[in-house]
Amino acid sequence: IHSIISLFLSAQPNPITSTPKPLEALLLISSDQSSPIQDIKRFLSSGADIIIGTPGRVEEFLLGRGKTVVSSKELEVLVLDEADRLLDLGFQNALTRIITHLPKQRRTGLFSATMTDADALSELVRVGLRNPARVVVKVQTKKSKASGKNFERGDLLEERRIPANLKNFYINCLASEKLVQLGRIIQQETTIHNASHFIVYFATCACVDYFYAILPHILPPSTKLHSLHGHLPPSARTRTLATFSSSLSLPSSPSILLATDVAARGLDLPHVDVVVQFDPPSDPKAFSHRCGRTARAGRSGKAYTLLVDVETDYVGELQGIFSI
Repeated sequence: IHSIISLFLSAQPNPITSTPKPLEALLLISSDQSSPIQDIKRFLSSGADIIIGTPGRVEEFLLGRGKTVVSSKELEVLVLDEADRLLDLGFQNALTRIITHLPKQRRTGLFSATMTDADALSELVRVGLRNPARVVVKVQTKKSKASGKNFERGDLLEERRIPANLKNFYINCLASEKLVQLGRIIQQETTIHNASHFIVYFATCACVDYFYAILPHILPPSTKLHSLHGHLPPSARTRTLATFSSSLSLPSSPSILLATDVAARGLDLPHVDVVVQFDPPSDPKAFSHRCGRTARAGRSGKAYTLLVDVETDYVGELQGIFSI
């Protein structure tokens, strides 16, 4: 988010000089390179208009060390990105304290691609929103004839929560065969469909490290592997994402990002051709977010899920939730 807003601000001309506005208007307070005290000093010296941070750092900024020096009386807009995820991670109390502290006359936006549980957000809505309006972006499609009902003019359209240009596949196999199936998917997509950018999701950080170590011995030497998980320091994660997204890859030398769900949300990687869920997620929301790393901005994409034994029941559940 910080990078996107930085890019946007740097491109905005000054109405007087026609030159880009300085980035002093932006302040990132949730950084491993600064302390809460340094955040406050940077704020006072720059006079920043936009504050970006995690709930803990923002609470410290407003109600902790910055309580006596930072005034929020002139705040106009509050944005909670991935609001449902913030609640899942246990930030509800911190968010409630922040919202209660801020002026009531403001605009508040709660954003998420999977904010389907109204009850989970009811407390935030009660505390922080006045006259709320819910805006839902839907991709709709005609009911399938495979459901056993003939489609007729005037029939209702059903909601799809995955892009229409995304193709989902699942492969039922033994646990011992999953690595072989992964290799086959990569080979097929590169040789037949000219795919060059892949993301492979695993359940744990240890799995990512393990397959990052063994896949070079299985895949062609020209394959470029990248590792991303929560145990890496933020600077290493940033470098990995920058390298993966900017690499000039070809089907003969594909780039493959091995990741946990730390790479499932909030990443705009427009050139991803294929997503492979080596380990299916336990939360259906994570399935939607993982698949959402491909088929972006009108592009087509594919998502594969490898299932073993009783995990095939996963398919029926997802068909009911996502209309796939």
